[in-house]
Amino acid sequence: MITLIKRFFIFFIIISLLILYFKREYFSSKIRNSIDSYSSYSGLVLNEVYVTGRINETKDKIIDALKIEVGDPINSFNINNIRKRINDLSWVNDSKIHLRPFGQLDILLFEHIPYGVVALNKDHYLIDKYGIKIKDIESSEFTGLFRLYGEGSVLAIKELPPIIQKLKQLKLEVLKVERIDLRRWNVFINKGFYLKLPNLNPLDSLYPLNNDLDYNDLDFIDLRIENRISLKYNKN
Repeated sequence: MITLIKRFFIFFIIISLLILYFKREYFSSKIRNSIDSYSSYSGLVLNEVYVTGRINETKDKIIDALKIEVGDPINSFNINNIRKRINDLSWVNDSKIHLRPFGQLDILLFEHIPYGVVALNKDHYLIDKYGIKIKDIESSEFTGLFRLYGEGSVLAIKELPPIIQKLKQLKLEVLKVERIDLRRWNVFINKGFYLKLPNLNPLDSLYPLNNDLDYNDLDFIDLRIENRISLKYNKN
């Protein structure tokens, strides 16, 4: 009786080994799938990447900067390194990156807001309101933004936002701004004339302006002398 049981046990082991041998790929696949499922569920691998705040930066450049793919183990990449590469993109001013549970990577972008275009010889580049260079562009791009000319213009750009805002209130659109002698501004308006601003308190010089002025055939308005407005009209 014992011999019969031993034979049956040996036969069972042999059959089991044969099944494992011929079905090894099947079982191996099942094990791999189980491991992958567990890794995915437990957040051991990257499952999803969410990007918010993107306006101008291209998706392809963001993907290239990540240098990771869905399915990569989360211990194979460094969040700080990813943030550094993202922040090096031309449109990105700053970013926040968080690794959430279940392998979800959240990326929040804070992009530069284009403010004007610096025209330097034949080169043109986009800047934000702080004068930070965003990227090189063609002269035909971003035609809705004013052009900035003159030596020292970028260094003094902090003076321009309140000036341009005041002119907008007067329904005067700025097309071009030129820095003169590293001291003051000439501001060119879409109505065909320009403003000569003083080197001191240029914003204050604009307050006497109003919409009752006759801008037709106007060449320029000279505001360089305090409490005085000089208008020069084109000769017909």
